[in-house]
Amino acid sequence: MNCDLRSWTIEYPDYNDDIEILKECCKHNDDILLIADKKMAHLKDKLPQPFYNSILSSYLLNKTKENYCVLEKYVYDITMFHLTRLGFQLHDDIHVQFWMKSGKNSNLCELHRDWYTDYENKGEKRAFLSTITYLEDNDIPTLISDVTINEYKERKFDKMNKIALSFPRAGKHISFLGRDYFHGHYSVFPVSDYSNSRCVLVVKLWDGLRPPLRYFDNELFLLDNVYNKREPLLKFVDSKPFKNITSTIDEDLFKSLLFSAEADTCYEIGKKLKTNGYYDADNFIIEDSGVTFFYILLFICCLIVVFFYFWESVILREMIDYKSSKTA
Repeated sequence: MNCDLRSWTIEYPDYNDDIEILKECCKHNDDILLIADKKMAHLKDKLPQPFYNSILSSYLLNKTKENYCVLEKYVYDITMFHLTRLGFQLHDDIHVQFWMKSGKNSNLCELHRDWYTDYENKGEKRAFLSTITYLEDNDIPTLISDVTINEYKERKFDKMNKIALSFPRAGKHISFLGRDYFHGHYSVFPVSDYSNSRCVLVVKLWDGLRPPLRYFDNELFLLDNVYNKREPLLKFVDSKPFKNITSTIDEDLFKSLLFSAEADTCYEIGKKLKTNGYYDADNFIIEDSGVTFFYILLFICCLIVVFFYFWESVILREMIDYKSSKTA
């Protein structure tokens, strides 16, 4: 895919214990946001709601600290892993934005976009990488597309022929180019199929632009700074390749996903997965088969023509044989 989607599994000895701490942070974060919302009430009516929600719920990593709490250490190690992988260094112009989500399951489909870049800097600069770390298993996948902001605004999806789906599994980590590719989480199965909440840690990397966010305060989350940031903690192991599924991915599907997010459309995707190895993998790329209604109709017409050709040939041969026998 154009968005360079990749997947890893995070490993290290105390991972399970720290996962529980991070999940508690996610839940505690909801209370912190209520307090922050009261302090920032003067901005609420002055900014678009999505932009306000974005600056309310996310933080910047303080790169000057030498010791981190477990949440900051996760964010730092994730940052350093990807910067090293991409050949970057953590210089002064690199900024690290992160947030946590612990939303309960719902029957809704939600599309994510970078409201800060669209509102504050008119889309001139965007985060160059987005990452998601799943803290627990869940069956509401992240959907990633190759649709850019310009294609979204112009509703031009005629060249779009694939989507990727990543199902949350505890310890799973994905990354994709964060510039302007549309993504979101979609309920592809009926709500009765779900059980857990959906705790995730999202990290975005910026180069040359500092989002107007506050630094993360570990004391609000009752977390101690016990990790030396220069001692690696996390190990990233490559996951299995994405499982490819061939189906019908057309312009109408993208319009439905990006603009109306109808439940029926999402459930159709779920049906495709359950009949194509959903229980064998948790990362999928669904690609258009290239078989459109026009070609199906053309194929049927060709069959009809061939049928009548042979039918006519048989009747004609029988008539010739009949005349030959009468003459004889």
